Amino acid sequence: MKQVDLNWIDIVEGEAAPEGKAPGGGYRLTLREKRIFFSTLAKLLHGGIPILRAFEILERETRKESLREIIAKIKSHIREGKSLSYCLAIYSKTFPSYQVSLIQAGEASGRMDTVLKDIALELEREEETQARIREAISYPLFVLIFGLITLSVLMTFIIP
Repeated sequence: MKQVDLNWIDIVEGEAAPEGKAPGGGYRLTLREKRIFFSTLAKLLHGGIPILRAFEILERETRKESLREIIAKIKSHIREGKSLSYCLAIYSKTFPSYQVSLIQAGEASGRMDTVLKDIALELEREEETQARIREAISYPLFVLIFGLITLSVLMTFIIP
């Protein structure tokens, strides 16, 4: 008989995720919000502003509460000496691992502003792709709904 490795976990009753949070502690941010975050951070760092000061500016200027909360926590971790990639890895539901890896590479190479700008451009392309998909689906959906309404009118009033 094979020996099976089992890992025991404790299941603890918790509370539901607060408004704006995804299950598992991640925050729900739109692609646009993430793009603006990365783009603004890239511009601040490119302008020679220290990273801690950049996060203070971002925190002050951000309107969305959940993003402001993330920025405040990241700022606190950076103040403790943690890297930006470490801070973003904490929010794995919000910031995918490829973004964290790119930022880690940017930290190692000293080209953080370029990497952040590249992430922002990638998010912009993803936004455009989603918009094109929505546009491509909207017309056939309109035709389908119009056809169903026409069919129901025909079946209700004309054919009986």
